[in-house]
Amino acid sequence: MMSSYTGKRNTGAQILSILLIGTLLFSLSSALKNASAEGDLPQPSERQIIDGSVSGPAFLNAYWTDRSASTSTADVRKEVGPGDGASTLAVVMVNRGFSAITGITGSLTLPQGFSSNGRASSSDTAVATVDSVVDAGQTFILYFDLDVSDSTRVGTYNTALKVEYQRLYETGSPRTSEDTIPFRLTGKVILDPVAVTHNLVPGVSNNVDIAIRNTGSAPATGVIVSMTGISINGGSTSTIESSSGSTIRPQITNFGTNTFTIGTIPARSNATFTTALFPNISAGGNTAGIQLQITYNDATGSAKTLTPAVGVIVLQNAPSIIAVRASSGENQTDNRIVAGKADNFVLEIANKGTSLITNAVVTMQSSSTSLNILGDSKWAVDQIEPGSQAKLETQVFASTSLIGNPATFDVTIDYILDGSPKTEKYVLGTYVDGEISLRIYDLSINYVGATPTLVGNILNEGNTAAFFTTIELVQTPGQNQLATRGNFTGAGEFNPQQQPQQNNNSPGGNGQSNPLGSLFPQQQNNAANNNNGNGNGGGQFRRNNNNTAFAPPAPQYLGDLTANSPLPFSIPLNIQRAEPGTLYPVTVKITYKDNLRNSHEFVTSGNAVVASQQQVANITLGGRTQNPVGGPLFMLIIVGAAIGAATAAFFVIRKKRAKNKKKLNTPGNGPDKRKNIEDILENPAATDVAKTKDDPSTTTK
Repeated sequence: MMSSYTGKRNTGAQILSILLIGTLLFSLSSALKNASAEGDLPQPSERQIIDGSVSGPAFLNAYWTDRSASTSTADVRKEVGPGDGASTLAVVMVNRGFSAITGITGSLTLPQGFSSNGRASSSDTAVATVDSVVDAGQTFILYFDLDVSDSTRVGTYNTALKVEYQRLYETGSPRTSEDTIPFRLTGKVILDPVAVTHNLVPGVSNNVDIAIRNTGSAPATGVIVSMTGISINGGSTSTIESSSGSTIRPQITNFGTNTFTIGTIPARSNATFTTALFPNISAGGNTAGIQLQITYNDATGSAKTLTPAVGVIVLQNAPSIIAVRASSGENQTDNRIVAGKADNFVLEIANKGTSLITNAVVTMQSSSTSLNILGDSKWAVDQIEPGSQAKLETQVFASTSLIGNPATFDVTIDYILDGSPKTEKYVLGTYVDGEISLRIYDLSINYVGATPTLVGNILNEGNTAAFFTTIELVQTPGQNQLATRGNFTGAGEFNPQQQPQQNNNSPGGNGQSNPLGSLFPQQQNNAANNNNGNGNGGGQFRRNNNNTAFAPPAPQYLGDLTANSPLPFSIPLNIQRAEPGTLYPVTVKITYKDNLRNSHEFVTSGNAVVASQQQVANITLGGRTQNPVGGPLFMLIIVGAAIGAATAAFFVIRKKRAKNKKKLNTPGNGPDKRKNIEDILENPAATDVAKTKDDPSTTTK
C-alpha cells in the first residue's frame, strides 16, 4: 500500500514541473518578440544625443515679472497689459545635456506690438544673457526687457527663441538651440469703487448704490466686497452697526448688508451692490468715507486685497418743521420747575411745515438723577396738522439740591413726513427755581413810649430765601375804609361781626396779593362812626372818629428772608393817639428778589387793633383772629414788678435780722449773755476764753 501511494505522488510532481517549464518558455518567447518590435522604432543615434537639439537648453515656462521686487531666490510675477510700456518677460530654460554650459545668449523674435526695451540685435529681436555656468539638469532664466504698446492685444503669442551656448571646457564655435516658445500677455485687473449715490439726506434711510468698476484689460475673479467702517470728515473709523446690532449707533448707521459676493467682473465692466445708510441729524453738512475691503484673483491667479474708501456727502439739515417748547402748568410764560414738589410740565410739539406729520413718537428723558419724570415720558401722536400743535402733559419732580441750577431734558421725536421716516433730537433746557411763600402773622399796633408802632412777623413758608426784602405800608389816596366791628372777649380773642367795607378798586382783606394796588390804614370817618355807633362800653372796639389821612412811613429794609424762619418787623406810625381797642385796616407790601434777582411784590391786607396799657391787642389778618404777645409796655410792667418784689424782700430780711439782734441783747444765764451776735462772729477767740473761765470743768488739774 505504501509503495503504491508513493508512486502516485511522484507522478503528480512530474506533471507540475512540466507545467511550470512551459509557462517560463512562453514568457521568454513573448519578451523576445517585444524586444524585436522595439528594435524596429527609430532610436536617436550617438550623434543626435550629442547634438544640441536634443541635449542642449530646452524651454520650460515664460511669465512677466517685476525684477525690482524680486529676490535672489524667487521672482515676483505680475500682470502686464496693453500700454504698460517697459516690462520684463522671464523665459525659464533647462540644461538637459550631460555637461555644464556657459556663455548663454538668447535671442527672442518679437511679435507685433512688442519692441525691445534693452539689448537688441535688430528692431524685432530682444536679447538676453546668462553670465553664470549652468550645470547639467539645472534651470536658468533669460530676462527680456520689452516695451508693450497700446496696440498690443491680450492673449497667447508663439515666437522663435534662439539660444547660443558652449559646453564647459569646449572650444570652437558656440552651439545653437532653436525652438518655438509660447508666452502670454496676461492683461491687468484695475478695480475702482465709486458711489453711484453721492448725496445722503440726514434723518432718513438712504439706499446707497456702490459700483466696482474694472477698468483694466483682464477679468477679476472671485471678487468679494466688505464694508468695514464709516468715517466722518476724515475722523476715526466708527464701528458699523447692523440693524440687529446692539452697539452704540454712530453718526451714519448701516442698516443693510456688510459683505457682498460679486464673483467675476469682466474687463472694462462693473458690478453694483446696494446698502442702506442712515445718517442722523448731527451728521448733516459733513462728508463721509465708506471704508471697503475688496479681495479678488488677478490675471496670474494670485489673490489680491484692496482697501479703498468711497466718499459721500451728507446734505445740510433741512429747516426743521418741528418746534418744541416747554412750560410749567402754573406759569405758561416760561418753563421753570419749582423744586420740592410735583410740578406740572407741558411739552408742546408744533408742526411748522405744510405737510402732515403722522405716527409721531415723542420720548423725553431726564439728564439728571435729581430730576425725575413722575408722569408719562413717552407719547404716541397719530398726526399733527400743519400749523397746529400737540400738548403733552406730565409731572416732574426736582430735588431742592437743584435750586438755582439749570437742568435739561433729552427729547427725541420719531415721525413720518411724506412717507419717509425722520428722527429729530432736542435738548430742552429748564431752570429749577425755589418756592417763596410769604405770610404775615401777629399783627398789632403797640405803643412804644408815646409812639404807635405796627408790629408783626413775616414767615417764608417756601424752600428758598427771599433776598433784599423790604416792607412798607401802602395807601390809595382818597380812599377810606371802615373798621371792623366786633366783641373783645375776656380770653383775648376778637370775634368779628363785620368785615371792612371797601370800594370796588380796593384790595380785599383776605391776605391775598393784589398787584394793582392796596390801601393804607386810615382813621375812620365820622359817617362810619355815626352809622355804627361808639360802642356800649362793654368790651366793644371803638372806631376812630378822626377823618384825617396820614402819610405812610418810608419802606424798611429787612434783609434776606430765609425759609421757615420768622422775621419780626416794627413800623412806627405817624398817627394821632387812638383809644385802646381802635381797629385799623392796614395793607402791607413786601418786595423781594428771587435767585435770579427778579423783583416780586407781596401785598396783603389785615386789621390791627390798638393795644391798651394793660391789654394785649388782638388782630384780624386775612379773615383770621390773632392774639399776639404783649408789647414793650407789658415788659416794663414785668420789670417794675420784679424790682418791687426785690425791694420788699430786702426790707423783710433786714427787719428779721434786727429782731434777732434784739433777742441776743436780752440778759440771761448763757455763756454769751454779755455779747450780741456780731461780737461773737467778730471775736470768737475771746468768747472761748470767757467760756473757759466760767466753766470749772475745763480747768487743768
